[in-house]
Amino acid sequence: MAVYSKDCRVPTILAEHDIPHLIAGGLAVQEHGYFRVTLDADIIVPDALEAAELLTGDLSGPFARVPGFADTLEDKRTGIQINFLPAAAAQALPVVIDFLLRVAIHDQ
Repeated sequence: MAVYSKDCRVPTILAEHDIPHLIAGGLAVQEHGYFRVTLDADIIVPDALEAAELLTGDLSGPFARVPGFADTLEDKRTGIQINFLPAAAAQALPVVIDFLLRVAIHDQ
C-alpha cells in the first residue's frame, strides 16, 4: 500500500506530546512537493523507544508494535508501517536531513 503524508497521523500525535521529530524518506520528499511513492513512514526522533511507547501505551489504540522490531510500529487503521529512527545527536540532524533529501531527490 502506498503511503501519503495526509494518511500518517504520527507527526501530529508527536507534536501534541511535544516530542521533537523530523519526517524523513519518501514522506519528506512529498512534503517538499515532489511525487514519491513510499511504503512506510520514516520519522527521526530523539528516543525511538520512547516514541514507540507513547504510541502503543494504549493497547486499544490504533498503533501496534511490529514483532521483532522495538522501534517499528504499524497503524492498524491504515496499515502504514512507522519506522522511528533515533537521532544520534542534535548537531548531526542538519547533516542527516541534507543527506536524506539528496538521496530522495536523486532517486526520483
